[in-house]
Amino acid sequence: MATIEFITENIGSFLVFVITFIILFTILKSKLSFNIPKGPTALPILGNILSLKQHDELLKLILDWCKEYGSIYSLYFGRRLFVVVNGLDAIKEITTKTGLDFADRNDSVAIRDINPNRRGLFDTRADEEWKRQRKFAHTTLRGMGFGKVSLEPLIQTEARHAMDYFKSKFGSKLDPSIAFGVTSSNVINKLVFNHRNDHGSESGDELMRNVRDLMVADEGALLTLFPFLWPVLRYASKWRRLDNAWRKIKVFFNQQIDIREKRMDACEGELVASDFLDAYLIQRRSEPNNYSLDSLDLVLVDLFLAGTDTVSTTMTWAVIYLANNPEIQQKIHDEIINEIGLKEVSLSHRSGLNYTQAALIEVQRLATVAPLVPREAARDADLCGHRLPKGTALLINLWSLHHDPDVWKDPSQFNPDRFLNNDGTLVKQPDNFLPFSAGKRMCMGDQLAKMELFIFFTSMVQQIKFTIPSGDGPLPMDGLLDLARKPKPFQVQVSAWSN
Repeated sequence: MATIEFITENIGSFLVFVITFIILFTILKSKLSFNIPKGPTALPILGNILSLKQHDELLKLILDWCKEYGSIYSLYFGRRLFVVVNGLDAIKEITTKTGLDFADRNDSVAIRDINPNRRGLFDTRADEEWKRQRKFAHTTLRGMGFGKVSLEPLIQTEARHAMDYFKSKFGSKLDPSIAFGVTSSNVINKLVFNHRNDHGSESGDELMRNVRDLMVADEGALLTLFPFLWPVLRYASKWRRLDNAWRKIKVFFNQQIDIREKRMDACEGELVASDFLDAYLIQRRSEPNNYSLDSLDLVLVDLFLAGTDTVSTTMTWAVIYLANNPEIQQKIHDEIINEIGLKEVSLSHRSGLNYTQAALIEVQRLATVAPLVPREAARDADLCGHRLPKGTALLINLWSLHHDPDVWKDPSQFNPDRFLNNDGTLVKQPDNFLPFSAGKRMCMGDQLAKMELFIFFTSMVQQIKFTIPSGDGPLPMDGLLDLARKPKPFQVQVSAWSN
């Protein structure tokens, strides 16, 4: 009786004890069930943010930490856990051996503002919506020649326009990045909208500026630590620029969509697609629940980002390496002239241009335009002997593959010979060379990008000579890191070859 009275009188305290015990047991059990990799000591609240650096210094720092903590280690940006994945074995495991366990993309407060439902091809979860949109985009574009030799005439046409633009600038200095942006965007522009922009045209330059303004990855320390400040920080200049670019791009897309919709409404026969936009709108009419206009906007912008930025940024880096290494530029030019003369460059010429191909591969390795690939754990899962909780942010460090001194002698040196045998034949590309990543979320436009890069690069060195302006020092080799690793602003002299 006394026991019952004691329990009745102290029921409140007893319930508090039981609930506290359950909560503590659940937290302890959760922590014990995971095996977070070690990493640099993190400060309370701030995490490792004070230790981080910017741009290329950050890439060097996380490569140094790899030597100290191993191929997989943890960092904290504020209270948020990031796991950095380095080296061939670990990167192969996360990209090709773990299925979709780590195939989600990192969430971002800023990007969520323009893509709240995580639609499109890039900033998405690896869910059924992503699978459907990616499969449709890949199948439709492949049917239009995406990555096939049948697209060669289109790429050659854009190469001719680009060379004509550079020739019109002979004797002057210029920043080549805008020209390369228009050139590469016109290829995807033709596939998506059956349209192209002339070099120097107001519409073409504006589209490229808006696409570039969307290339924001770094949220900054303040927003990372205090995401609840977004309603205030969104008015900072870079986020206003991103929002403004997104609005302008949506207006452009919506104008194109309205034109196509009216044309289809007026069509009395069977609807036939002339480009990707037509194909999507036709598919939407048969499956409106699976193909929305919101998804279309994001798919289109992702195609432009992926189809434009990788190629244009790689070509811009190529100009820097060529101008800084005139003897290598001369050697590439001589091989091209000796092999094909001034004939229009074709994909069939690849087999006779080994040094040219080696130089282009070396540009991709040294530049590594996508050094840190973001991922997120879609569920509790194992990676390299570690059990990671759902929602863990990950960074796949491709820089660690392309700049590992144990794999590449003098990794910061531009040396095409590292990809050639003693007899001058092309070396099989090593496993440590993954410019387009790997696995289910690798760049789906890798074959098209390779075709564009070869024709653009070879045509360029065949006809255009790049030199450092008189009185200037070597062009900057260190990059600016955002969503892509881009060169610092520079100008180069363009001229004709003496032969």
